[in-house]
Amino acid sequence: MTQQTKPPKWILWLFAVSLILWPTLMYWLANGYSGWSDLKSYHDAGSRELRHSQGPTNVTLVQSSGRKYDFASNQSGRASYARTDVGFDDEGFWVRGRHGGWTGGPRGAVFIPWTAVERCDGLRIHLSDPQMALIIHDQSLLDTCTRQVSR
Repeated sequence: MTQQTKPPKWILWLFAVSLILWPTLMYWLANGYSGWSDLKSYHDAGSRELRHSQGPTNVTLVQSSGRKYDFASNQSGRASYARTDVGFDDEGFWVRGRHGGWTGGPRGAVFIPWTAVERCDGLRIHLSDPQMALIIHDQSLLDTCTRQVSR
C-alpha cells in the first residue's frame, strides 16, 4: 500500500494568492502600466456611439518615455484574438477593448478627435495631448488620418 502525502500548506496558500493576483496584474498591465488610463482620462468615449468599426486589429500604445505596450498577444496583424477594435468617422477615431473581464485588454473606449492628432506617419498616430502615439494596424484608418491631419 502506498502512502500519499498532502502538499505543504504554503503551496496551497501560494496557489490561492496567485488566483487573486493574476487578474489584478493583468488589469494593471492593460490599463495602468500601458498608459491606457492616461489616454482615457483625456479622451474618454463616454456614451458616444462608436460606429464604423474596422474590426479587430492590433494596437500598440507608445508613451512619451518610449515604453510600448502591445494589446495583442502576437504581431500577426488582424487576428481573431486581437484585443482591440477600432473605427473612425469625420470627427475622429476610436479604440476599445474587444473582450470583457479583467484580462481582456483595455477597459473602456477612447474617442480621439482629429484635432488632437499631431501627425500620422507609417503606422503611428501621434497625439498632442497626452504626448503619446498609437501604432494601429489598419490601413483605412491610417489613410483617413493622413487626409484629416493634412487639412
